[in-house]
Amino acid sequence: SYSMDFATDMPDYADAVTYMKVVNEREWNGSGAVPEVNEYSIYDKDLIDNYWTLNQQNPDLYPNTDWVGLILKNYAPRQSHQIGITAGSERHQTKVGVGYDNVDGLFEENLSWDRVSLRVNNDITIKNWLKASIDVNMRKTSSVNPAYSPIVPDALCRPCLCRNLFGRAVGRRQRRHEPLRENAPRGDNNGQ
Repeated sequence: SYSMDFATDMPDYADAVTYMKVVNEREWNGSGAVPEVNEYSIYDKDLIDNYWTLNQQNPDLYPNTDWVGLILKNYAPRQSHQIGITAGSERHQTKVGVGYDNVDGLFEENLSWDRVSLRVNNDITIKNWLKASIDVNMRKTSSVNPAYSPIVPDALCRPCLCRNLFGRAVGRRQRRHEPLRENAPRGDNNGQ
């Protein structure tokens, strides 16, 4: 048999400009009445307004990567084949089954699974009151899995969409981008 696997539903992700606007709004809304925080406290208005032009001029410095499109395929083929043979006489019956399964994952690379199986079943009647069965099962499975799965909580692997090659956030005002600390409670002076 041959079939296809599809993702049931995929969320729509923000592009770089929408991400910057949302981060600015989150910072602005979460600041309360702090005068130093304005609508553009993280990413400058000029950067947001000109981002697509900057992206065309230097996509490495001003990226807009569709990670889902790069990592996932629209479908993944799956196939399974089985064949069985039965033979025998009144005193001896043999059943042989061979199977092959191949599953390709939804990841673009590094995800597949193959299995070959063999089963031999022998039923032997030695006397009317004595019977024996000999069963042999063999299976060989090989799988390829990614060293890192992108399906982890967003807070642990969220890419910064506005980083240059040296790891500095583009358009930020003297502030380090640390995704795990962004949502940490504030109030202490450690690292601020």
